[in-house]
Amino acid sequence: MMRQMRPQTTPEQQLLAKALHEHGAKSDLIESRTAFAEKRRPKFKGWDDPADRYRLPAVEAPKG
Repeated sequence: MMRQMRPQTTPEQQLLAKALHEHGAKSDLIESRTAFAEKRRPKFKGWDDPADRYRLPAVEAPKG
């Protein structure tokens, strides 16, 4: 019953979620998981291109 009550995501929200998941370098994501598994502090490298922090993906508004 609770699952039926939760709000459904729109196709635009699903596209944005996928784009955000693919945004940026994956090296820090992998490092965070590896550090957690090895029970140590992560050694993050940061963005490949620092300007990417401000160039977030967006989904275009539907035309109509």
